[in-house]
Amino acid sequence: MNIWGIHMGEHVGSAPVEEGYVGIGWPAMGNLADVEPTRIAFKSKLSTTHPNTKDGAIPVQAGVFS
Repeated sequence: MNIWGIHMGEHVGSAPVEEGYVGIGWPAMGNLADVEPTRIAFKSKLSTTHPNTKDGAIPVQAGVFS
């Protein structure tokens, strides 16, 4: 079983849980359903959409998605 911790401000309320959605802070990534669900695919997408991100940060950030 996977368990995810989503941290949102109080202003969001319980709408994401009640309405079944979660928003993350990387809009340039687009719809994550369109990215193959592998760490390699997320690293590739991050490198493309965030070219100014340091090389060492890409695997760490990809781990958030995979």
